[in-house]
Amino acid sequence: MRSATLVRGLHPSLQLLALEFLRRAYAAGVPVIVASGTRTPAEQAALYAQGRSVPGDIVTPRRPGESLHQYGLAFDVAPIDSRARDGLGAVLWPFPSDSALWLRLGAIGEALGLVWGGRFEEPDLPHFERPRRC
Repeated sequence: MRSATLVRGLHPSLQLLALEFLRRAYAAGVPVIVASGTRTPAEQAALYAQGRSVPGDIVTPRRPGESLHQYGLAFDVAPIDSRARDGLGAVLWPFPSDSALWLRLGAIGEALGLVWGGRFEEPDLPHFERPRRC
């Protein structure tokens, strides 16, 4: 349910790709949810402040206006434990450090033409975005 709401908030050019990403991940035995989609400038500012001016770990290098999340052109995923008793699955937290899992998810996104944050200079494993056009 949460994934559907977040996917609907993405730019129309990314919505179908995000849904296909989820479908392929489940088919590959790697269930995930969309954990973050479009962000307001205030949400981006709060995330940027984390680990800098407020307690917590740094979660983004992007200031407000610099993140594709603000334009609905990026989404983050979170692996879930599909064996949860409620049938909905629980987000695995902290995120697994299993590189094979992230490589599988990255390959799924890249096969769809998405840019995977795992290839960034400072890797952002859960992040997928639309490629930038020239």
